[in-house]
Amino acid sequence: MSNKLRCILIDDEQHLIQSLSHIFDKDFPQVEICGTANDIITGKRLIEEIQPDLVFLDIAMPVGSGFDLLEQLEVINFEIVFMTSYHNYALEALKYMAMAYLLKPIDPADLRKVIEKTESMKNLRYNNSHYEALLENLNNANDKLNKKIVIQTNGTNEIVNTKDIIRFEGANKYTIIHIQNAKSLISSYSIGKYASMLEELDFYLCHKSHLINLKKVVSFDPNTGVKMSNGSNAPIATRKYHEFLMKIKDF
Repeated sequence: MSNKLRCILIDDEQHLIQSLSHIFDKDFPQVEICGTANDIITGKRLIEEIQPDLVFLDIAMPVGSGFDLLEQLEVINFEIVFMTSYHNYALEALKYMAMAYLLKPIDPADLRKVIEKTESMKNLRYNNSHYEALLENLNNANDKLNKKIVIQTNGTNEIVNTKDIIRFEGANKYTIIHIQNAKSLISSYSIGKYASMLEELDFYLCHKSHLINLKKVVSFDPNTGVKMSNGSNAPIATRKYHEFLMKIKDF
């Protein structure tokens, strides 16, 4: 039995498919290209016939997007690497869900990182619920109050609504996520990664080890820091107190 990753390439740019196929043949013997498609109709048929491990999927195509294809699939039991030429709302949605993507023109070094990540996360597969959350984020692109993110923790991918997150707390190489009326989660992602992911969603890095949801702040003091809605506290770095006051005044 082959241990290769069985892969499908879906992109309307035939030259890109040919280029990727060549790179895989030359540099990635662990990947087997089992089919290619230039549109979502052919792509859907190939996915259902081949049952791949991995699909490289273009986001923007002339007749139907990669996200349209996802909506048409009854079961998603394979990994997806999204491809796009644009920095836009779609990339933000992918970042919230910790999903792999490549920017065109594709850099072989970035491609290698994506393949290595896919191989290392075989036991952390995404499923229909994760892609449904992705599509929900896309449909609510302008709604800052209703975003879902994936927290990779304890061998699983947990979906959490950002409005339920009280704060993130850095602890050594891990991050503790405190959630309203739920058990805290522990993630191997750094607090800096969450800060960059959520900076547009009313989260504020008040201290190098504390990222807070500004909507969950109950009170604050320059000496004792902020008190959150669950009764917990987080310090405010002295140099950040003025900036914090500017942020919190809108809440």
